[in-house]
Amino acid sequence: MTIRLATEEDSEEIVLLLNETTVDLHQKGIMQWEYPWDKQMILNRITHSFIYVLEQDRQVIGTFYLTSQTVLNSSSLEGTSKYLGQIALKPAFQGQQLGSKMIKFALDLANQEKATLYLDCWAGNKKLKAFYTSVGMHYVGDFPHNGYNVSQFHSLPR
Repeated sequence: MTIRLATEEDSEEIVLLLNETTVDLHQKGIMQWEYPWDKQMILNRITHSFIYVLEQDRQVIGTFYLTSQTVLNSSSLEGTSKYLGQIALKPAFQGQQLGSKMIKFALDLANQEKATLYLDCWAGNKKLKAFYTSVGMHYVGDFPHNGYNVSQFHSLPR
């Protein structure tokens, strides 16, 4: 398995993956993501080189984006920060430590830049919150966002 920057040729597979993952989340009552995904938004993020894919046997099975962004709701974090967003893994591949692999990859990239990595999730997703803590992310708190609460996590640079 490899993680690499996405290319324009990956856009269709990324959209399909995000749509499949979103439907799975919605069936679990987790409504943080909207369906369907906009291919043009994905292409724009690919053009700006901040979408990554996890590949197995030349098939995109996971994706996330990593971008420079100000850390919201946290005056205690200073300096450069990277936001890790829209971490998605095909449901058939969940539970195999692949999400951990994607997060650790993003942590390594942030650490190379001496940046704080942060991410968030719907505050009601207890399983995901426990997962983020288990991979070394530190819980910051819950904050209102677009009519619901999100839990924010961060990791300080080494």
